[in-house]
Amino acid sequence: MKKFSICFTICMLLQAVTVIPSEADWKRTFTPTVKLSTEYDSNIFNDRDNEVDDFNYQAGLRLPYSAESPTTSIDFFYDFTQFMYSSETDLDNSNHVLSLGATHALSPRLSVSLSDYFSQTEDIDRVFRSESTEGETGILEERDRRRANRVNGTIQYQLTQRSSVSLNAVNNIFDHSREDRYDSTANGGTLTYNYALSPRNTMFVSLTGRNADFDRSDSQLPENATFSLLGTTPSGRLVGLGFEDEFDETDYYGAWIGWTRRVSATLEFTAYVGWRSTDEKVQRLFLVPSAGNTIIPHSLVAGDTLSYTVGGVPASVAVSPADQLSRTITLPNAAIGTVDDSEDDTGLVYNMDITKSFQRGRLTFNFSQDERIRSADGGTSETQTYRARYNHRFSPRLNGFLNASFNINKLESDIGDDEDIDTLRTGAGLRYAVTRNLTGLLSWYHTEEKREFENAFRDFRTDRDVASLGLTYAWPVLH
Repeated sequence: MKKFSICFTICMLLQAVTVIPSEADWKRTFTPTVKLSTEYDSNIFNDRDNEVDDFNYQAGLRLPYSAESPTTSIDFFYDFTQFMYSSETDLDNSNHVLSLGATHALSPRLSVSLSDYFSQTEDIDRVFRSESTEGETGILEERDRRRANRVNGTIQYQLTQRSSVSLNAVNNIFDHSREDRYDSTANGGTLTYNYALSPRNTMFVSLTGRNADFDRSDSQLPENATFSLLGTTPSGRLVGLGFEDEFDETDYYGAWIGWTRRVSATLEFTAYVGWRSTDEKVQRLFLVPSAGNTIIPHSLVAGDTLSYTVGGVPASVAVSPADQLSRTITLPNAAIGTVDDSEDDTGLVYNMDITKSFQRGRLTFNFSQDERIRSADGGTSETQTYRARYNHRFSPRLNGFLNASFNINKLESDIGDDEDIDTLRTGAGLRYAVTRNLTGLLSWYHTEEKREFENAFRDFRTDRDVASLGLTYAWPVLH
């Protein structure tokens, strides 16, 4: 699927180039950029219990190319960054981002566009801090070599001078190196009708749908174990064993109506509200009799008694000092069985974007609610997102920025614990043009995440601070 999408994109770009006969019609830009920076990271593993800090050094290259004619535009860029750590050298890695896109007007009324975006990254929090959250929920994950590919195609037709209709199709692929992460493929489409009420007011109506498939190794089923405190005994606690669902597939359907209003030359907002329906197909997990044993990871202590059922028959096992040390416990003559089931859920969808320009600055604010795919953990979660960013030009050479985002993720489960994940990210930075082509950048980012489980013995918190100082040199070859 991925190879076909990329080949199709390339073929479309070649076709778009050939339809323009005049070389003089094209306007091209090509500005290679090299970057060098050093960074302090207070929690390089994104670990909630054992924070390890380190310095890393980065070297990168960016190759952006664009070509534009009266009817066609083509954009390409490749971004490479090598990370080298001072102490934890086994974490050395490289990020790759490749994007290719084209837009072509087939007629004065009809236009088409197609793009492919591929990324290979090691640290998902770094992706979120760059404000590239497409297809994600904003949840902080431990380090994982992740490959993602997104193909996006749109056809737009101008019905009248005031109205237009567009059809968008998208394919998302996420592939993780960790076995306990879900790989996923999602396909979806959106049909939108736009009508210009006036030069400053536009209304739109959208219908959308998507399907997502999740997959991971069956050997990871024991990782779905959950524990709840049932009571106490003279020797310790009595703890019940259950299992979270194993995610299989989700179907999402939504409809909303929106409005774009240009209040003035410096103030604009877009808002929409609607409804969505989600059908989540899962596998219920339970213990069945078996000639073999099942090994369950846990965080219990010696003296606890673990209570569970095998084929509906109650059983229990005591946690020994060796079990506490190994963080695993063996359930004799038991295996994990599965049965397919589905859950339906509905909810409100809304979004508002506000942009305000000042003489020397620009402020953007967004808040939204929707149900989004959890590409690493599987399934979906209802997500509320709040984002704000302010850019300010102190002088022709000096610019600064402040940004903040807050994500509230709620995952509900009929079997297992309800889970709430709140993630706060803040950032600030200064950019100074040393010369026309050489720029210095100083930035700081803070990430804080809190995970609450309905029946957990404690909440989990993760904190991280990243400060960096770098230089970039841009060489405009074509402009």
